[in-house]
Amino acid sequence: MQNLNKQPSVILTERDFFILKGLYDFTLMSFPQLAKVFFAGNAKPTIINRLSKLEQCGFITKTKLPRFITGMDKKVISVVYQISRLGIRELQKRFSDVEFHPEPVRLQPFSIEHDLLLVDVLLSFKVQRPDMSFVLGEHFCRFKSHLGVKPDAIITDMSGKMALELELTAKSERRYRELILKYRLAKDFESVVYITSSDAIRNKIQSLLGGFGMTSKFKFMSLGEVLLGNGLQIINQSTPSSGAESEVKYAQ
Repeated sequence: MQNLNKQPSVILTERDFFILKGLYDFTLMSFPQLAKVFFAGNAKPTIINRLSKLEQCGFITKTKLPRFITGMDKKVISVVYQISRLGIRELQKRFSDVEFHPEPVRLQPFSIEHDLLLVDVLLSFKVQRPDMSFVLGEHFCRFKSHLGVKPDAIITDMSGKMALELELTAKSERRYRELILKYRLAKDFESVVYITSSDAIRNKIQSLLGGFGMTSKFKFMSLGEVLLGNGLQIINQSTPSSGAESEVKYAQ
């Protein structure tokens, strides 16, 4: 008698490992992001079939969302994908020289749009500078919990580490003052890059920086410039550190 409850199986391909690594690195990705990065030139049914297979086998998870529009191309988002514990275990076997945290990062419903835009920002950087390495603050601080701040991401090149903050909504002056002081004391970062969704947010932060004498450490980009590929001239154009973690091959 056939066992109808048998767990489906799949032989993971090189692209599957890149997908798992991408989902681990970014903590979550939308269908359009996965399609663009890992399935260039493939038909939508082909993409859906493969992602469904990885989901059925327990390597990735899918979370349904209320529909919303995000990004420069105004994509409609209704689901996000994440790596599972099983997927992380497979990654650890495949990339034995890289340390992976065994637990996926917990999905934060209130910050999904921010987190997806952060993926767009980092992918834009990778297209322009494939040699740059990055790690999300969620991952960085899991292994270095002594840090006083948790940036959205950390970009690394030969000059050191740069903290990246994506600001879509303005924080209070008190909160910005606290962050500026913490970054002033943080020795882990040579500079702090703020990517802002509006001039008002940028101006608010810059007005507070003057009183701390910290204007040289902080750099600013607009979100629109970054997503259009016009923001990287602000970042030092040096060669990345040779000690960067193993990375996924992202589409260019």
